[in-house]
Amino acid sequence: FVPISLSQLLIPGTDSYRPLAVALGIVAAELLAALAVANHYRRQLPHRVWRRLHYLNFAVWGLALVHGLTAGTDALTTWALLLYAGSAWLVLALLVHRMSLHWGTPQPTERST
Repeated sequence: FVPISLSQLLIPGTDSYRPLAVALGIVAAELLAALAVANHYRRQLPHRVWRRLHYLNFAVWGLALVHGLTAGTDALTTWALLLYAGSAWLVLALLVHRMSLHWGTPQPTERST
């Protein structure tokens, strides 16, 4: 537990405790909050915009993973490494599975008229 001031939240990397690692966690949390707002306004946003914003969840997850591995005091314990490795494997496996559903499927091309 590290107390963080409002100015440190607004300007990531200014904390004295592992500044880069903490900054990654702050950026992940800020992106997650922005995605929550976008999700709230999903019906008002064009689907294409919302979907592209939704892909930022991978960045949130990656930043949070690196933050946990580099800022946490328990990061190198067996249970934490198993948790991080298990979640990384699961996210990557689900991503590959999702992408594989479209492998070999012809993509429609846009025609100029």
